[in-house]
Amino acid sequence: MESSPTGAPAIALFHASLKVFSRSRGHAATAAAAYRAGAKIQDARTGTVHDYRHRKGVVSVHTFAPESAPAWASDFSAVWNAAERIETRKNAAVARELEIALPVELSTEQREALAADLSRFLVDRYGVAVTAAIHAPDTRGDDRNHHAHLLLSTRRLDAGGFTTKVRELDDRKTGPREVEALRAAVAALTNMHLERAGRPERVDHRTLTAQARSAEDAGDVAQAIRLTRQATRHAGKSATALGRRGAPADRAAGNEAIAHQNRTGLAAILAHADREGRLMPTPTRSGLTQARADRRRENVPPHSRTFTGQAPIRLGMAQGAGSQVLNEQARASEETLRIQADLVRDYLAHLDEASRRILEAYAQQYRLGGDDFRALARHCHRDARCVGLLRHAQEARTTWERAQTRPLRRRDAHGLAMVESTKAQRAWEGVHAEPQPKAWQRASRRQWAERRSRQRERLKQAQERERQAAQAVSDQAMAAYATTEREAREAWHRWEQRRRERYPLPSDPRPAAAARPIRLDEPLPGSPPPARAAHPGVTAHRPRWH
Repeated sequence: MESSPTGAPAIALFHASLKVFSRSRGHAATAAAAYRAGAKIQDARTGTVHDYRHRKGVVSVHTFAPESAPAWASDFSAVWNAAERIETRKNAAVARELEIALPVELSTEQREALAADLSRFLVDRYGVAVTAAIHAPDTRGDDRNHHAHLLLSTRRLDAGGFTTKVRELDDRKTGPREVEALRAAVAALTNMHLERAGRPERVDHRTLTAQARSAEDAGDVAQAIRLTRQATRHAGKSATALGRRGAPADRAAGNEAIAHQNRTGLAAILAHADREGRLMPTPTRSGLTQARADRRRENVPPHSRTFTGQAPIRLGMAQGAGSQVLNEQARASEETLRIQADLVRDYLAHLDEASRRILEAYAQQYRLGGDDFRALARHCHRDARCVGLLRHAQEARTTWERAQTRPLRRRDAHGLAMVESTKAQRAWEGVHAEPQPKAWQRASRRQWAERRSRQRERLKQAQERERQAAQAVSDQAMAAYATTEREAREAWHRWEQRRRERYPLPSDPRPAAAARPIRLDEPLPGSPPPARAAHPGVTAHRPRWH
């Protein structure tokens, strides 16, 4: 996000795109709903089962319908089976999707409330059924990419079921205006929720050109310059999947070229403004970062400020004949020392920021209270080795947690491999049962043989994956996992013990009390309790001590 120097609201990420699922392209409303919800739906029209329960990253799924809708409209599977069943044309549009970005500045509950309000707006405006699926950012992608898929039926829904088609978005005249109004409504609702959450950021659905023109009219030249760039295109799931596998994607390469052009264009604009004297120097640090640096500088002892570059560096100047050359050398040395001092200062500030992040992460991971956090901060302030020990303790705990869940993850992978192998076996049996074409049908016979060969290869690969997954859950592998988990737990405990010994906290358990002599009339540690009397009045036998 960016903020304008003139006090304009900060800009949050905005994305809203509309797409159509068509049967002519092989789409199905049931498949689209199951994929976005990470659920299992059986298509009643074709009998196909769409099972995406293994999908990760689905935060929540809710279905919305008009108040006059029948009772079955509350059933997720029934809604999209009905939407699929009512379409009879082979090129029918079976569903629409509005994909929107959810601001990272909002909490999980606030993002859910925003998606719900947008869904109700669509229901009220078009009279359709809407399923809202909120997805979390992918662990290998942009961690700001919170988004929602709003799946809309193409027909209106009333008490009798699905009725007429929604044509407002399809008409050549009204369609573009309706899409623009829809984007404006998404931006308005998003800004309303940002304001309700007390956030200063805002979104803008307009094009970058329109935003830059408005900023220029308002006198915000800096914001207008930043907005004078070419917009990148949404990569989509195919390009994203290719990028994760390391394969080249045309749209991703195009976005990189656009970003390069934007950087080059911005540099040219700034250079032109500098030549005309309209470019004013601005601090290279944000206000918060600069305030922290100033606070650290105030705490630096006076004798060390020259080393960290906080005091000007002045060398003695020569006088007399030949002094000009010596003075030029002295000025060059001053500049070199100043640059080195600035580098050292920035490096120390970076170390301080990294130490703060490690300390906060440790406190959050162990859920430390206020007294413990302050005590640990004092330890790290006095001894720089404390930060390194905390980092090792965090890494050891993370390693142990992963080792602890490894058997469960291996069992899940084995189950998925068994399912895939069973599917491949059934597919092979279906292909194997097909009769061989006649000898005079050369093309059909060749296609039949190629299809059998491909299915046989898929079956072999699925069986090999199942064999490897089975080895990963064997008794020997499980024993190795248990050993690894035990070693990781012991390593974590060793690091924690070092931390307790060197940097104790108020909530740490107190060390065990000093050993005291054992009386002869008390049992030894670990010994079984004395036997109870068999009958009242009969005492248990006690061993005699010699």
